[in-house]
Amino acid sequence: MAYFEWENKYSVGHTLMDSHHQKLFDIINRLHEAMLQGQGGSIAQDIIKELIDYTRYHFGEEEKMLADVNYPKLSMHKDLHQKFISDLHEIEHNVTKGVEFLTAIKLLRSTQSWLQDHIMEVDAGYSDLVKNYS
Repeated sequence: MAYFEWENKYSVGHTLMDSHHQKLFDIINRLHEAMLQGQGGSIAQDIIKELIDYTRYHFGEEEKMLADVNYPKLSMHKDLHQKFISDLHEIEHNVTKGVEFLTAIKLLRSTQSWLQDHIMEVDAGYSDLVKNYS
């Protein structure tokens, strides 16, 4: 069973953004699995790098879309995105430095929680504006 399951309640009503979010769930699940299997070294580092790179890509695409639809809370949204990227870099740093496993898992869980809350509370706020955006 996956650590972080995609459910319809996470849908923002836009197929591309939903697929981006699903990919983020997948990457977090692979990272969690690698850490559970004691592969916190280079494998976890590679997955974290992928998570950071994909998150940046997703945020860029989402912010472009939100600018196109004149989303009134775009500035706040960008700030939240930047904070999340910083949090991911903290996880990357801790895994690279060999921080104890439980600390790394705690950071991973906080990342999962942030993403879940962000999608359901913040991204849901733009759902009506982007349903017909292509």
